[in-house]
Amino acid sequence: MKFLKILGWIFVPFIMIWFQWKNISNYRVPAIIWSILAIVIVIAPKNQSPDLKSTHSISTTASTSTQEPTTVDTTTKTELEAKQKAEEEAEAEAKAKAEEEAKKKAEEEAKAKKESEELTHNIGMNPEQFKTAFNNASKSLKSDLKVGKISIEDGAVQNTFKNNFTKNLGLVGVVNKKDGSVRSVTFIGGGDGTAKSGTDIIISMGLAIMATNPELSVDDRGNVLRELGLMDGGDVLNLKKDTVRNGIKYSLNTSAELGILFTVSNANDDE
Repeated sequence: MKFLKILGWIFVPFIMIWFQWKNISNYRVPAIIWSILAIVIVIAPKNQSPDLKSTHSISTTASTSTQEPTTVDTTTKTELEAKQKAEEEAEAEAKAKAEEEAKKKAEEEAKAKKESEELTHNIGMNPEQFKTAFNNASKSLKSDLKVGKISIEDGAVQNTFKNNFTKNLGLVGVVNKKDGSVRSVTFIGGGDGTAKSGTDIIISMGLAIMATNPELSVDDRGNVLRELGLMDGGDVLNLKKDTVRNGIKYSLNTSAELGILFTVSNANDDE
């Protein structure tokens, strides 16, 4: 029985202390201390596993935390590269769009300028107005050269009208499709050996000058013909000259093969 008590105090003192409380009045303090130590010894192994798990968890967390910067750094680098690539693509797209818009604007401006220039490439009248002005000038000089009924012929680029004064003299007028204005009028003549055929050509040129520049005096009209080389008494079969009055250009081109070509056009029209 005594042996069992000894075993009880060794292994379960916290139980023995309750049964032997009255018998250990002189040893209560050591018994209490030993009981507490026994309880701690008994309980400690049970609580150690969670602590180890906690330690392992902390270790794992620490290890993961140690590794995370690399992952974060890699992710951040990838995101930055993707962002930079997107910005570069957006910048390239914006640049291409700006260039396309600039090109389109330049084309539109060039087209508008061309259309504007084409509108100014005229002699300031339509075919009927030219006919009226020419016939009035002819009437004032009592000439029998008249422009008859005008029939406009459609062309691929520009329209035209023609008039025959005599068998040796005629004209071809070029009409702008866009607004119906006369772009140019070319008189085509050739002598037949008679004085009248030559005179008709000179008179038609004078009438054209009167029709397109009615404010010019007789002397001014004579100066235009002189500047074209027709009043010098020289060879008139090899001339290529032009002169300008008030924005209207008068051009003369003569040869034995072509005869005489006298053109009235806008001074800015190079064609």
